[in-house]
Amino acid sequence: MPSNSSSQFPFSLFAISAVRKFIYRNSIHRRAKSLEDLGNRFLKYVDQNSYAEWLEEAQKCDQVYKSQSVEFVDFFSTHYPPLLREIYDPPLVLFVLGNPAILNQKWVAVVGTRKASPISLYGTRNLVKGFHKDVGFLLDEGETEEQMGVVSGMALGIDREATSVSLDMGFSTLGVLGTSVTKEYPSANKNLYKRMKYSDNAALVSEYLPYENYSKWTFPMRNRIITGIAEKVFVMEAPIKSGAMSSANSAIDQNKDLLIFDHTHQSRNEGGRLLIEMGATGFGLEDLGINGKVIHINDRLDSPGDNGENSIIQALADWKEKEQQGLAERLGDGYYVIF
Repeated sequence: MPSNSSSQFPFSLFAISAVRKFIYRNSIHRRAKSLEDLGNRFLKYVDQNSYAEWLEEAQKCDQVYKSQSVEFVDFFSTHYPPLLREIYDPPLVLFVLGNPAILNQKWVAVVGTRKASPISLYGTRNLVKGFHKDVGFLLDEGETEEQMGVVSGMALGIDREATSVSLDMGFSTLGVLGTSVTKEYPSANKNLYKRMKYSDNAALVSEYLPYENYSKWTFPMRNRIITGIAEKVFVMEAPIKSGAMSSANSAIDQNKDLLIFDHTHQSRNEGGRLLIEMGATGFGLEDLGINGKVIHINDRLDSPGDNGENSIIQALADWKEKEQQGLAERLGDGYYVIF
């Protein structure tokens, strides 16, 4: 195990909600020097009957996770992400499927809505690919793409796109879950989970115990980890009420660099534009080095009176030819970018 496996305290003890909250409330983790020290300090305060129940629960959870090859990384481990230690309520224990050695490198977070617009998915692809290009605002002076990994939340939409492209590009890739690390949610990402598990350069991470399922509060808790790990947080599309806005608010609370993708063809970015109005940095395709115009198929029909089926078929044929010539790229839902 990457952490101090000789501790008398089960790792899962420090993931039990009541234990974690007590330790946070009394800032015990800030005074402790090791997991063993943290456990001993905690024991001074707690009722022994309650502790006996927690201990039994934690021992069972440790056994379940060990049987599924889950690694443990605690707050004091050399593998623990250094920036995550600095947030108000850092996870005391992280459960990891994959390579825990990548956790303490530098990360950027890429997040956004599950129901992403085609232009936002296109922007996400090019944002992640941009780490191999000389795109100044992505990296700080002196940094290289080999030093930077991509962290996201393993949801559909923007998260899925960012994670998939990051794996394709060979970047270190981290997926933070709002469920137990062994639960593959959503099931539509099953192939992505498989890629993460069997990559030497990727890991799935959670602070939740084996029996814990997702709920309305587990994802905001997950979001604080995503932004807490990262140096920069890129929000690619954010409705007013969304998990992406929750991530943005976490980033603001944590004093992280917050960058918002904005484009006129986004359909659900009201929250993102509000964040820009409040002072977050906005960016567009041109900032990613893309000199192209985004249009919809209906924009290219000859005239308002010539918008029947034949005209649409002809327009699609024209765009397919442009795509083959490298003059256009199809984004989906009738959208294209022309170069």
